Amino acid sequence: MQNATKGIWGRYQGIAWYRVNVTIPAEQLEKPKTELMLPGITAKEAWVWVNGRIVGYWKAEEPIVFDITSAIKSGDNLFAIRINGDGGLWLRPIIW
Repeated sequence: MQNATKGIWGRYQGIAWYRVNVTIPAEQLEKPKTELMLPGITAKEAWVWVNGRIVGYWKAEEPIVFDITSAIKSGDNLFAIRINGDGGLWLRPIIW
């Protein structure tokens, strides 16, 4: 549906944080489910928060999709991603 970020990806070693404000349109809240996919993480593990609420934990080799339905609101939403390992966030997170 929407690319959540512009230009936040990059390489790191150790712990890295990515934070971005994303505007969610009101019509997105009418859908029964909204998910966040992180297709481009190369790391050992990641934690994801939306508006200060943790929505998921990911460990390597598992699908990187989080249900964010109960955490989003219409308008601006703060997404924070904490990644641990040697790698990076290479592709834009996708919300659908």
